[in-house]
Amino acid sequence: MLTRAGSHAGRGFRYQDAVAVYFCAQEYSGQGHHGSVFPEGGDDLELRSATARTLVQVKSRRDHLGPFSPRAATSFIRKMWDADDVADSDRFLLVLESDVGEHRSAKEELLNLSSYPHIVSELGKSNAADGLIARTQVLVLPNPRSGAIDLIATTQGCTLLEAEIYFSDLLGLVGRVSDENGLRSPGTFIGIAVSDVQHRLEVLQPLLTSVVLEEALTLGYCDTVDFLWQDADPLFYLGVDVQASHVAAGLVVERPELRAAVLSGLESRRNALIYGASGSGKSALLWEAAHASRHSVRWFRIRSLSPPAVPSLIQLARARRASPESPVGFIIDDVGRGFTEGWTTLALEVDRTPGILLLASVREEDRYPLADVRRASQIKVVGDEALAERVWLELRERRQTSWQGWKEPWELAAGHLLEYTHVLTQGQRLSETLHAQVAQRMNDPLRHSELDLLRVVSCANAAGCGANISDIPKRLGVAPSTMSHALTRLKDEHLVQNTGDGLIVGLHEVRSQELLRLCHEYPPPLLPETAAMAVWLVPANDLKRFLERTLSRHAECDDAVLEALALRLEDAPSPALFSAILTGLDRANAHRIARVWLDTPEAKAVPRSLLDTPAGLAIANVDPPDIGPVVPACRRFGEIRAEVVTSGLTARLLARLPAVQLRRVLESVVQLPELTECLAALLGQAVPADHLLEFKQLCPPLLSANFEDVVSLLDVAARIDRSLAVEWVDDVDQSLLHQRFNEHVSWAEIPTLQTCEEGWMVQSNLWIVASSDQQNVHEAVVRACDVLVALTPIADVVASTALAPDGHGVMLPGTDQLLVRKRIPRTSFFAEPEVARNRAWIAILKAQLAVDSYTSYLAKCLEFIRSLNLNIKKLLDENFRGKKNPSAGKALGQIHVQSSTLVVPQQKFSATPRTHSRLQGVIASCSSDLIVRFYKLPTDAAAYLGWLSDLTKSISSAEADEPWEILSPLRPTDLSELRSLIEGMQTLAGEAHARNRSPFITHRRVAMPRGKGLETAIKASARHREAELRALESEVRSQLPHGEGRLGVHLLPDRANPSLWPPADILITAELDGSVTDITLESITAALHALAENGRKVCLLPVMRRRGLTNLASAGYSTLLPATSEEARTWCHQAGVEIAPLPRVNVFMRIISYLGDVQGIKAYWEHKQHRTSSEQNTYQAILGSLDESISHWHSFDISADHRAEGAALIEGSLSGEFPLVAGSLEALRGTETSAMAPLKELIAQLTVVDCLNAEPPSGSGIDID
Repeated sequence: MLTRAGSHAGRGFRYQDAVAVYFCAQEYSGQGHHGSVFPEGGDDLELRSATARTLVQVKSRRDHLGPFSPRAATSFIRKMWDADDVADSDRFLLVLESDVGEHRSAKEELLNLSSYPHIVSELGKSNAADGLIARTQVLVLPNPRSGAIDLIATTQGCTLLEAEIYFSDLLGLVGRVSDENGLRSPGTFIGIAVSDVQHRLEVLQPLLTSVVLEEALTLGYCDTVDFLWQDADPLFYLGVDVQASHVAAGLVVERPELRAAVLSGLESRRNALIYGASGSGKSALLWEAAHASRHSVRWFRIRSLSPPAVPSLIQLARARRASPESPVGFIIDDVGRGFTEGWTTLALEVDRTPGILLLASVREEDRYPLADVRRASQIKVVGDEALAERVWLELRERRQTSWQGWKEPWELAAGHLLEYTHVLTQGQRLSETLHAQVAQRMNDPLRHSELDLLRVVSCANAAGCGANISDIPKRLGVAPSTMSHALTRLKDEHLVQNTGDGLIVGLHEVRSQELLRLCHEYPPPLLPETAAMAVWLVPANDLKRFLERTLSRHAECDDAVLEALALRLEDAPSPALFSAILTGLDRANAHRIARVWLDTPEAKAVPRSLLDTPAGLAIANVDPPDIGPVVPACRRFGEIRAEVVTSGLTARLLARLPAVQLRRVLESVVQLPELTECLAALLGQAVPADHLLEFKQLCPPLLSANFEDVVSLLDVAARIDRSLAVEWVDDVDQSLLHQRFNEHVSWAEIPTLQTCEEGWMVQSNLWIVASSDQQNVHEAVVRACDVLVALTPIADVVASTALAPDGHGVMLPGTDQLLVRKRIPRTSFFAEPEVARNRAWIAILKAQLAVDSYTSYLAKCLEFIRSLNLNIKKLLDENFRGKKNPSAGKALGQIHVQSSTLVVPQQKFSATPRTHSRLQGVIASCSSDLIVRFYKLPTDAAAYLGWLSDLTKSISSAEADEPWEILSPLRPTDLSELRSLIEGMQTLAGEAHARNRSPFITHRRVAMPRGKGLETAIKASARHREAELRALESEVRSQLPHGEGRLGVHLLPDRANPSLWPPADILITAELDGSVTDITLESITAALHALAENGRKVCLLPVMRRRGLTNLASAGYSTLLPATSEEARTWCHQAGVEIAPLPRVNVFMRIISYLGDVQGIKAYWEHKQHRTSSEQNTYQAILGSLDESISHWHSFDISADHRAEGAALIEGSLSGEFPLVAGSLEALRGTETSAMAPLKELIAQLTVVDCLNAEPPSGSGIDID
């Protein structure tokens, strides 16, 4: 049943508050005698003076519920009397909306309690004292609101309407004090005094004049915010000043976490300040937060704000009856735009005026001048990926960006929205924003120091470099304190201070490049002057980059920069500075050479994707093969470079550099690498004779310095001028350097020097005796040759052969060919700094050739691949149906031509950039050779099959390795589709090879529906391939002997030579039982030879108890050799067996490996009779590993016989009685020796023991014939 109790209670509270205001008005008018009113004090109300207190009960009652009864009034009075803290002096007042026993009337009356005999009679039944009755009164107050308004109007001399406004304000005051007292304990209640009433009336009095009330609006200080109007600005995402209308239109990307932070700041401090760099999205967040709170806050946007205007704003808020429950808020978008002082004054008022909110945004540079910024809750705005993706999606939908993905431009912009939008659109927003900031500084003389600092640091950072903080005041001619103040304003807006290394750098290179341009729009100074000053501020380790980027973009700076460089080098000569300067100038030359060369007819005659070939040959001084347009392009590059070498930037600096100055640089060399660094900087340059003489007069410590440092120095010196290295070596004696070679290059013979056809040849063979130290034999030999030719500058050729422990050349397993034998001319070697320089030049060229971005490159490649899939299918399908499709052929030709312009850009946005992309090569091959060679089948089919296999591997690599995520979260399926298509063509090509007939003849179906010709041909060819594989398997089975163990046959098509048909290696599994201790191949030798005649690889995997014995696996053609562990493990998987756990075998094989190394090293030392420290360390490490392995071996549960056999082999190997090394070498050469029989037998027995002790394998067995 509906009781309406809540409605009655609400009416009672409103009546009680009105009564409280009535008493406040009485006190203010002088008719009261207390002075203070305490709502919800000791009772409903409490009237208090300095000496007296009256407790007041206030009761209201609707007429339809009937009048107050005497009994009800009695209960009200008893409640007052029974209060805990009643004093003898307290008085009591019962306020009733209508008199006891009567309905409500307009009569207002104050009576003593004794005037109500029925109530007194009721009270008399209790122990109430007569004194309480005497101190109790009843006030009948039917309309406290009207009474209060009349009192205020009379006292203030105002109209009843104005008095009603006063009454409403006091009513709000009573409500707030009531809430506060509800949380307080007796003795701490707060009241409303006459002075409080006077204050509220005085505050409101000016507002009651309409002109004063609306002054803030009429004078244009602020205006209301329209959150309903929607402005779907089509240029919004190109960069505009965000407004509330953009939020209403749904254009602003929501940022919930930041918005919550702003709203939390408004709630806690009533003052939220959003800050960040230009273009970071401050305004968008500000209006998003305002829009989200529009239902509870009445927002005004401030248009003009000076300190004198603040009172008008406060009056406006008060006129709107601002309160914590119904606040009024002011918005300032971009405080730095003339609102700084006003914000400070308004923030102070907001801090002490409840019900008023302040929401503002400010740039980083303008936040620091704000006073009392601590009053505000500060929220920093930075970009995020969700925002970046939304901006890109919107721009793409509006066709305002050509970028096919958002990740790369976002990473290139380093998370800065202003730069991000600029990268996406190349629009004007960045320039317009920065132009206004530069103009503001130019127009304010007090901020010219900021402009000076911004100018020179932007010059450095436009090239990606920083500037030394400590050097700036001296170079700009200002006091450090002035510069510190300027830096404070610029920090985080345009500059970032890095106190860790004492540098300041720009916020972003894009921003710095635009600032550099804007700062020089109205000279002085001119850009060359600024660049020359920056030369002094950029640290030496950054100077290389600064010179490369600055001089490659601004040729007008050449003279000023070169002069500054010469002066800086004279002021502080050092190898690091000398090297950085010359390297930077060399890179700048590379940019200019590349630009000139690319514009020549010779370069334009070469496909764009192939231009790095002639350029690379010319850069490395390699004569190109006389084929096609490469030769003219290569020679033209060399001609242009030759001109620049004699007249370019480096030559001009060297011409300014006197020999005595170079001598000062060389005198400052402390370590040998510093001298190498100086020489490396001269690579590729025309070194003046007097400069070269300065180097020749040096006496580098070739016999005492670090060996690797000596090698590097001589290597580079010979590339600069071979006579320089020869003279240095002659000064110390060539034989002594060869002795150092023998002391530091492990396992090498003593070098010998002899004449040869080319002049002089130096030779030192390398012994391959320590498998742990010489895992890559080829690499070890080449490295030894590299070191030896560097230490022997007179040599024209270097030679070395890999020797086995027996002193003979290491042979390829199963052949009579040497594994590694080198005879290399000096011209084939390049010093490491030279390689780095050449690569840098190639990278500079590719950067000028490449498409704009990696995203664009991938998108274009994907477009080509989709077109390839479509047109290859169309072309081949028509041919299999006996028809032609010239449009498909033409489309493929166009793809081939267009793909030749694709040059992969450097992947700048990744921490691990790719150095090679296969996509362009795949597209070029698939649009040309793939089709042309297919049409020629069966001609050259075997080579075509191998080529197709490599092509599918390249496609798989591109599919897996390319950063497709910058285009889409999902990898595209187009490459998989292309790979499947090529695999189908590979099947057709294999069949053509086997049948010696064109696939178009074999599978032509004229009546086949369109789109089915190619599909049907591939399916038919696949069926033929499967039939051929089954036939091959049957043939292999038929050739294997029966009864010689249990033999299984498996075909390995994925591991096969693709030129064979059907493409498959042959895996034979031999099932052994526990009694077998050896495996011989005599019974299947004839079968192996028959299988090998066709060039097929045969693999043998012994199996025991459904486990593959990987240690006994072998593979080969006419001769089977031990297989690698990885290869054997793959066979186990393909044969459907588990890999046998062989703990005893593995440990003992490690022992055998270490023993072989020990024997080999001892044999080498007997020959050489000298041990380097590295060799000694390796030998000791091997002995330690051998002892550890032997200890592990003894921990196994092994029979006494096996343990004794193992110990005998170990002891025999250590003493030399067991010819472990000799036997192993014979085995590698395909010859079995009886000496190795005990070892072979023990390994076989241990294998059986391991298998029998292992847990039974799970799963099914293998295929057994």
